[in-house]
Amino acid sequence: MCFPNVINTAWRYYTETVKCIIVETVVLTPGGYLQWSSQLAWSQVNVLEVNSSPIQVEHDKKRRQFVIRLNGSHDRAVLLYEYVGKKTVDLQHTEVPDAYRGRGIAKHLAKAAMDFVVEEDLKAHLTCWYIQKYVKENPQPQYFEHIYQ
Repeated sequence: MCFPNVINTAWRYYTETVKCIIVETVVLTPGGYLQWSSQLAWSQVNVLEVNSSPIQVEHDKKRRQFVIRLNGSHDRAVLLYEYVGKKTVDLQHTEVPDAYRGRGIAKHLAKAAMDFVVEEDLKAHLTCWYIQKYVKENPQPQYFEHIYQ
């Protein structure tokens, strides 16, 4: 009876959000063919620490930006704006690091920015496509009163 020659190797794949070990198995069959298979042996997905507590949006008026610090690290999600008149702002750009996208973080920035516009009784230009999307998906009458169409 012939037993196949089995070689196991393990390697790690790391990103900021996923850690895993994949075991690759290569089998040399009695006929001399190589059979390869791959199996996930272990994985860990790092969830944002802010999920366990409310996401906090900081408003840096001096730098004209809204900021969310991510996992207590140097990673930050930001929404940038500029004053283009005495009572008019341009909501220009929203950016969330790739590793944190798709988790609703930009929505918190957009809400904070629109609430600021309403509270300060400003008018807003919505240059940022994400803010335009947010306002469309969250049609608050007080928002529409403060947007240049």
